[in-house]
Amino acid sequence: MKLRNRIVIVIVLVCLFIASWGVKGRSAASKYWEYKVVHLYSDQIPKSEEIFNQFGAQGWELVQFVPGGQTSHSLDTWYFKRAK
Repeated sequence: MKLRNRIVIVIVLVCLFIASWGVKGRSAASKYWEYKVVHLYSDQIPKSEEIFNQFGAQGWELVQFVPGGQTSHSLDTWYFKRAK
């Protein structure tokens, strides 16, 4: 009887976990996002650390970086997003 009670408890806990996980997934999908696209030359990147820290303080999250090339004058693209 004790083993059966333990099995039932485990099943209930797993069901609760799955149900709460599904709720989190639905709420995340219903968020609205705004985006920011930043173009910088490769030789400007060391100077931009302060700017990126300000973006983070404002809630912006880097989601993609696309390098422009191998030269110091290549135009890199940075994509940010944050919840609206």
